[in-house]
Amino acid sequence: MTTTTAPAAAPDRAPSTAAISLRGLHKRYGTVRALDGL
Repeated sequence: MTTTTAPAAAPDRAPSTAAISLRGLHKRYGTVRALDGL
């Protein structure tokens, strides 16, 4: 049962990390865009 839980947790973790990374990039790009506009 432990072997079935491990693979299931890995794919579930990946999207979460990707979403956080994309959010961080979006925030950074938003700040850069704002500064670029000024």
